[in-house]
Amino acid sequence: MRTAIPNVDVITQAGRDTALSSIDSGLSVIADTRTTIGAAQNALISAIKNTSVSQINAAAAASQLKDVDFAQESANFSRQNILAQTGAFTQAQANSRNSNIASLLG
Repeated sequence: MRTAIPNVDVITQAGRDTALSSIDSGLSVIADTRTTIGAAQNALISAIKNTSVSQINAAAAASQLKDVDFAQESANFSRQNILAQTGAFTQAQANSRNSNIASLLG
C-alpha cells in the first residue's frame, strides 16, 4: 500500500502538528507492513525447517529399511549355504556307505 507524502508546512505549529501526524501515520503503515512481512518470513522458515526434518526422517527410514533388507538377505544366504553344505555332506556320507557295503559284498 503506497501513500503519497503530503506537502508539509513546518513554519507554523499547526503545520508541524500535521507533519508529525503524517509521519506517525507513515511509521504506523511501515510497522504494520514489517509485521506482515515478518510473520510471513517466520511461516516460511518454519515450513522449511519442517520440510528438512521430514526429508531427514524419510532418508533415515529408507536407510533402516535397506539395512533390514540387507541383514535379512545375509541371514537367508547363510541359511541356504548351510543347507547346501549339509546336503553335500549327507550325499557324501551316503556314497561312502554304499561304497563300503559294495566292498564288503564284493
